[in-house]
Amino acid sequence: MGTLVLVRHGQASLHAEDYDQLSTIGGMQSEALGHYWVTMQHQWDRVFVGPRRRHQQTADLVSKTYRNRGFTFPNYEHHDAFDEHQGAWVVKAELDQSSGVGATNFIPKDGLKDPETVLAFMTRFRDIMHSWVGGTLDYPQFETWRAFRERIVHGLTDILLRTEAGQKVVVFSSAGPLAVATGHCLGLGDEAILDLKWQILNSAIAEFKVRKGKLSLVSFNSLPHVQNPDLRTLV
Repeated sequence: MGTLVLVRHGQASLHAEDYDQLSTIGGMQSEALGHYWVTMQHQWDRVFVGPRRRHQQTADLVSKTYRNRGFTFPNYEHHDAFDEHQGAWVVKAELDQSSGVGATNFIPKDGLKDPETVLAFMTRFRDIMHSWVGGTLDYPQFETWRAFRERIVHGLTDILLRTEAGQKVVVFSSAGPLAVATGHCLGLGDEAILDLKWQILNSAIAEFKVRKGKLSLVSFNSLPHVQNPDLRTLV
């Protein structure tokens, strides 16, 4: 019986010019994951990394931690199937079209100090996402939710086909792929998968046992390496 673990990247840089890079906290989360795995003597047979910089940076810090403590970490195999969905771009487009809110920043930095502003934005964000997932919001320039789900399932199938029995495999990716993988394993529908996505913390892991090409869920949104509440983030 093999093991497949999917890891969400560490905290990204929400209000930086480039979101797709780890924040200082994201780096700390990633290093903590590496230290935890080394302490638990986790050895991996294969490592897959999604296409985003935040995926790569998370894997890099875990790998560096292994090497610094005298352990080996496999060379990465890049896998574009484990990119995040394009829902954020759909939300930006919808906000621009319906309310004139700029697409550069969802919430002004000062707005984060106002709970009512944050709540109003998050309510609108979730409403748009549910419409998109439900197929009632169409932006043909972006990948659909259904296509995203199919991409992740195909990616999982590809990894399982390329993995020998009994191997331990880790994939560094984003919240959406973790939610789809978990939902696919449990036979969940679109809305339930989206609800799972909202819960996934930065650097959290979803673990599956692999037997005869089938996945069985062991844990979801696990964060044993982060004890400090200030390092439990969702961005």
